[in-house]
Amino acid sequence: MKKFEQVVTVNKTLLSAFVILIICIFISLFHVFDIKNVYKKQAVDNYMDIISVATMTLDKECSEIRTACIQMGHELSTYSIDASDFSKDFRALTEEYKEYEIVFYTPENEYYSEDAIFLDNHSKDYAFYSDLSSSLFSSNFTSRIDKVYTESTEECIELKGIYRFKPNENGHYSYLVFSKDITYVMSENVYRYINEIASCCIIDSGGNIIIRSSDFNDKMGEFHDNVFDALIAVSNNHIFEKNKIKNVAMKLGSGNAEDFVVYAPSGDKLYCYFKKIENAKGFYFFTCFDTGTVESEIAGGAIRSFLTCFCLIVILIGVSIAVWTIMRNSSELIEKLAYVDDVTGGWNFNYFKKKAKEIIAANRESHFIMCRFDIMNFRYINEAYGHKKADDVLVACVQEFKKYFSNHELCVRVNSDQFLALVLNDLELNNRLQRYSKAVGDRAKMSGVRYPIRFKSGFYQIKKEDIDIDVMIDHANVARKSIKSDNKIMEAFYSESIVSDMKKVDIIESEMQISLGKEEFRVFLQPKWDIVNDCVIGAEALVRWIKDDGTVIYPSDFIPIFEQDGFVEKLDFYMLEKICAKLKDLRKKGGYKIVPISVNQSRLLINNPDYVKSVERVLERYETDVHNIELEITETVFFDEKDKMIEVVNQLKELGLTLAMDDFGSGYSSLNILKDIPFDIMKIDKEFFNEAATSEVSVIIMQKIIEMSEALDINVICEGVETEEQVDMLRNIGCKAVQGYFYGKPIPMDEFIEKYLKEE
Repeated sequence: MKKFEQVVTVNKTLLSAFVILIICIFISLFHVFDIKNVYKKQAVDNYMDIISVATMTLDKECSEIRTACIQMGHELSTYSIDASDFSKDFRALTEEYKEYEIVFYTPENEYYSEDAIFLDNHSKDYAFYSDLSSSLFSSNFTSRIDKVYTESTEECIELKGIYRFKPNENGHYSYLVFSKDITYVMSENVYRYINEIASCCIIDSGGNIIIRSSDFNDKMGEFHDNVFDALIAVSNNHIFEKNKIKNVAMKLGSGNAEDFVVYAPSGDKLYCYFKKIENAKGFYFFTCFDTGTVESEIAGGAIRSFLTCFCLIVILIGVSIAVWTIMRNSSELIEKLAYVDDVTGGWNFNYFKKKAKEIIAANRESHFIMCRFDIMNFRYINEAYGHKKADDVLVACVQEFKKYFSNHELCVRVNSDQFLALVLNDLELNNRLQRYSKAVGDRAKMSGVRYPIRFKSGFYQIKKEDIDIDVMIDHANVARKSIKSDNKIMEAFYSESIVSDMKKVDIIESEMQISLGKEEFRVFLQPKWDIVNDCVIGAEALVRWIKDDGTVIYPSDFIPIFEQDGFVEKLDFYMLEKICAKLKDLRKKGGYKIVPISVNQSRLLINNPDYVKSVERVLERYETDVHNIELEITETVFFDEKDKMIEVVNQLKELGLTLAMDDFGSGYSSLNILKDIPFDIMKIDKEFFNEAATSEVSVIIMQKIIEMSEALDINVICEGVETEEQVDMLRNIGCKAVQGYFYGKPIPMDEFIEKYLKEE
């Protein structure tokens, strides 16, 4: 029945899709008729791009003449015009600018050319430059385009750069004029192409034509020296068109060029465009082309677009029919498209990958962070509180996220207690993450989970060039895995150094189980020494990883990794069993002194609900005298969930075991622990009494701690003793037992037994 309902649902969905397809086809067919306007706009835009290139050619010439003219003008202004050898100096300056015709006019009716010829009939030319409006000059320079005639009366177009300066403060301006024939410009390729499709010319702000294309008159009708007169003639003096053209002419004169369209009596349109020549004030490149030019340009494209659209429609229909056929027989595909997580009710990993990629692509300017996080010691929540309450915590992780993060941010469960989040890296991110973590913890308490909720989070700062979403997720996961379980800060950002460290971790994790089976983890013992009676009173069991090839891996390299992946539980019980087995063996052999041996117990092990029973089973299996085993527990264990830890310690005491507080004074000490927890031994961290060796106040504090411990019937052992001076100081303040290199370093268990425990 369910299968039939799925098929019916699929059929209805596909039928709706087919109806929509038919509607889309009709819309597409209707849109084809509008494609002409699109191509027309593209054609016009293409023409404008070409016009821009043509104008840039003139702008480049203007820029070059500006640079040359101003440079020589600055140099010329440093010379004395009245000097007798000025003509010689002027000629020397022009040597660098051979491509230009150079003339220099002074207010004293002096005229100098690049040939250094002095003349005195230049008043007309000087007056022309003097009459130029000051508004045309920028930094005392202006350029213009003039039409001149050569001696053979042939028309020539010159680009002129004019630089002015005053030889003295109270005098009139002198003018340095650079000229260059640019008639050739209109014959360049870009202008020849424009001439084929349009009429073009260079005009001044009054519309007067300076230079025109070769067929300008053919396209614009009878000859005119002013472009606006030519356009009025083309419009056959139609009153509306005439007024529009005159209005444009007025705007051009004030420097506000405006593109427009002129309608000819024949019905054709003339598209008219002005392009300002930036480096020649008051001059423009003008071009116009008619409707026929545009129509011929777009005809082929419009036909091709129609045929392409038609072919696509046919293909689309064929594909739709094929999909219809396939989907009718493949309703199982619906299930594969599900994007909902069955535990949290939120989105799942597949949805995250799809949506996160879309969000990042749509917000490239935003700074996103990929976050991979999990709940520390979640399996203990599962075991202690049951799957239902543990699942409530997972649901809270998804639901509370929505309250503190925007719609552009995502959070999904990947598997078990692991989550993925895409968040914005803004100024409020840390605050939002803290509030989110607290909210999840509060929800957990409401569900009856008293265990503190802490996240271990790996972050990766997404870069603009990042594309592969899987790589981003992997980077965040690498950062998460790099966090050791004993870290104070349970957050890490991805870096290349982390990758290198992770490779080392992978090697250790790949070998740890095999090495445990091969008994490559060896028990080393370090003596505890009675400094009053000068004898061994016990030992601490320390692990060393010695491979078959003799390579030694020290605890600082592998213990943090084992605590993170949980393997430390197996290792701690392995050490306990080895010690118990050896004690049983010594009892059978006889001839050996039996001393208490302490074994370290990790935080993870103590959190295990079956921990106490497991310890009891080991002691019973090897018939171990509980007085010969000491369990060392680091004081920081009690800071996460103190009440639960106190309960575990009391259960161990009921077994008769001796308990030692390890690393007292390492930075987290609280005397309340001694009041609440029945420890038998307190091991003082070496950093604590090292400070006492150099500080009188510290010596007094340490002495009082020892006196207080004795009053509480707690034995004190100082760790890390390395010098005779330390031993003397400790003996003087009442310490009776020490441990450290001064009396013996950790050595293999069998060697320790033969050296310290064998009876004479």
